[in-house]
Amino acid sequence: MAFGLDYSMGMPPVADMKAAGVAFVCRYVGYFSGYNLNAIATPQGKCLTPGEAKTLIAGGLSPVSNYEWYATRPIDDGNGNRWTTDQAFAAGVWDAHTGNAIHLGCGGPSTAAIYLSGDWDFNTNTDGPLVAAYFKGAASAIGLARIGAYGGYWLIKFLFDNGLITYGWQTYAWSGGQWDPRAHIQQYSNGVNMSGLEVDYDRSIKSDYGQWTQGGTMVPANWKDANNILTAPNGVVVVRGFRDYVLNHNWDPANWPLAAEFSTGQLEASNTSIGAGDQQIFRWAMLGWTTIRGVFFEWIGQELAYIRQQVQRYATQIQQLQAQAQTDAAQIAQLKAELAAAQQPTVQGVDPAKVADRLTALGLLGKQVEQLAAQPIS
Repeated sequence: MAFGLDYSMGMPPVADMKAAGVAFVCRYVGYFSGYNLNAIATPQGKCLTPGEAKTLIAGGLSPVSNYEWYATRPIDDGNGNRWTTDQAFAAGVWDAHTGNAIHLGCGGPSTAAIYLSGDWDFNTNTDGPLVAAYFKGAASAIGLARIGAYGGYWLIKFLFDNGLITYGWQTYAWSGGQWDPRAHIQQYSNGVNMSGLEVDYDRSIKSDYGQWTQGGTMVPANWKDANNILTAPNGVVVVRGFRDYVLNHNWDPANWPLAAEFSTGQLEASNTSIGAGDQQIFRWAMLGWTTIRGVFFEWIGQELAYIRQQVQRYATQIQQLQAQAQTDAAQIAQLKAELAAAQQPTVQGVDPAKVADRLTALGLLGKQVEQLAAQPIS
């Protein structure tokens, strides 16, 4: 889950957004009457410009493209005159083409999503046919794979249920406290002040929510990417598949690698079924690679919990062994003391040294007798 913003009254400073933990920004790629499609680079009303997009990306923030002309665009002309289904279809075609032109003009990837807004209290029975026609028209223009929708619970549910969108951005408004689990982004708070500007709070629910980094690459702020080598601010490099993963997943610039990647016979002690592979550990993440799975985001929290459990188990065993060693040492010391205090037995009035000398002499005499006995008698 990533934290994001959407705004239309001005961009908060990138430093303030980063300090607040913002990872993505949903921005308008159209539209309003009088917008000049031949001057996309020129600031026009609420719409994104190439300059703003570059500033966001340079700061490590991923744009997300959203098209809205007026709130009820999918069902009427903005003056209360409802479309026919053909008119709704045509409006969807025009809006998708227009939004895509602005999106591409601002540097957006040709594969990223465009969320088309339905900013009213949708009624399935009365609005459903027109909304369906509108989104079918949009999909015919740029492809269903890139079509997203912004709106309340019932609108997002209707569109997902009927296979009319690939991406969903649900607002808490017109939702009755319900969240569609298929949505990719949730707008959960409106009218929040950030740096003196009004913003709305969003959160991504899926890793791919149609952000610009999908289908493109974004180098984290203050990192360097040259000759297929990505270098973090601490000088540690990220290469090959791990580099591609970082560039394509809106990587937090502060999440540096702690060391270069390495091969290991067991990627996760807590999940031995993964087996051997390559691994690189970052400040708050861990990437793994196997021939079967390719690059994947490892469960560093589960691994840490397991390792701590094992450390505690071994620490307890060590304490038990240390206690036993202390007991054994005390017993040995006691035995040594008892041995030192014990006296050798003696015979009253007999000198042990003289006894030893006498025994030695007897031994020599016995030897002489043996030699004499061995001589032949002549």
